[in-house]
Amino acid sequence: MGNGGLKGFALKGPEDALFTVENQYFVDGARGIACDPAGNIFVASETKNCIYQIEKGMLFASTFAGHQGGFAGNVDGLRLQSQFNGPMGIAITAEGCMIICDSKNRAVKRITKDGVVETIASNLKSPPLDVVEDTTDGTFVITTQHGIVRCIPPEQRKGEEDPSYKLVAGLWGTSGCNIGMATEARFR
Repeated sequence: MGNGGLKGFALKGPEDALFTVENQYFVDGARGIACDPAGNIFVASETKNCIYQIEKGMLFASTFAGHQGGFAGNVDGLRLQSQFNGPMGIAITAEGCMIICDSKNRAVKRITKDGVVETIASNLKSPPLDVVEDTTDGTFVITTQHGIVRCIPPEQRKGEEDPSYKLVAGLWGTSGCNIGMATEARFR
C-alpha cells in the first residue's frame, strides 16, 4: 500500500489503517475528536461511519461504536450494533456520556455510560456538524451546515425535532462572514 513510508497500525485490514508520523495519529475520514477524563481519545470517522477509540498509551485504534464494516445506517442500540451515517462532531459530557452529530441522518445521538446509543434529536432541518456541552446547565450547542448555532436544553431531548430549539446565532440558510450580535452573525 503506498502510504509514503508512514508507519501503520491496522484495525482489520489496510482499508482501516490508522497511521502515525512522529506520534501524530491519522484516521480515515476523521472529523471530530474528544478525550475522556481517563485520557482515551475518540475520533468520529465520517467515511467509516463509526467512532474509533485510541486507549491511553496504546498505538492502535479500535471501533468503539458503529458498524465495524463501515456500513452507513441509522440504528440505535448497543454501541457496537449501532449504525451512523457520516458522524462528525463529538463531545464527552460531564456525566461521562458521548454526544455525536450524526450528520447525514440529521440527528444528534448519545452513547450512555452503559454503551447504549440513543437518538436525542432527529429530523433536524440542517445536518449537525459539531457539538459542545454547556456545563452550567447541560445544554448542548450544535452548529449546522446552514450557518446557524442552536441549543438543545436537557428538557427538550425527546428524540425528535422540536421547533423550540433555541437559535443562538446565525440566520437560517444565510452564510457569510459577519461579526455581530447573535442573529446578525454569519458563518460559513
